[in-house]
Amino acid sequence: MSELLLATDIVKTYTSACGMEHTVLKGVDLLVREGEIVAVMGESGSGKSTLLRIVAGLMPPDSGTVRYDGVKHTAPHPAVQMVFQDAGLSFNRYMTIGDSIAEGADHHKTGRTAEGMAQLVGLEGDLLERTPNKLSGGQLRRAALARALAMAPRVLLADELTSGLDLTVQAGLLNLLLRLAKEERLAIVLVSHDENVVRHLADRVIVIEGGKVAAQGTVEDLEAKGLL
Repeated sequence: MSELLLATDIVKTYTSACGMEHTVLKGVDLLVREGEIVAVMGESGSGKSTLLRIVAGLMPPDSGTVRYDGVKHTAPHPAVQMVFQDAGLSFNRYMTIGDSIAEGADHHKTGRTAEGMAQLVGLEGDLLERTPNKLSGGQLRRAALARALAMAPRVLLADELTSGLDLTVQAGLLNLLLRLAKEERLAIVLVSHDENVVRHLADRVIVIEGGKVAAQGTVEDLEAKGLL
């Protein structure tokens, strides 16, 4: 598998309103290959979501580099798409869900439609005419995935994609991700606290503790060490 995304020695510090500094990432590396699913695990506040935002080009690291397809990556790229944990905040509240899904795809001429992507992720077609406030949290998560996939990405970054969804919907999305990784060679980075999801999906797992990579390897590697 060819290397698609490489983050090297990523450092990120936040400064609070009172001037206190907190370093959430302390030299983290992340490698994702074509068609590979990498799960990122760790306690709440360990820097998992921050790492995804940096890899997506949505915020700069204090130091370190991110390369997509061998080229330094410092801004959002159409081929690298992210699904946020709080999907509702990522939608324009004045646009219909269908228009939001189609907007980027139309601009970049990917040839993918809102209707086709909705069907792919199991989102009812009539919801495309609604605004975000008319959808449930689970529906918004699937709409956000549809919007990301409409861009025909090569890398998908998903922050707690299946959390809060019922088991039937969750299973459908997990199987969809597995199929996309296998058939379309989509590289996926999945932040999740759910060990069952990680066991089902991941080719490799990275565990972040205290802002550093504490362990990494296959599911079998981490199970053998009692870490999963």
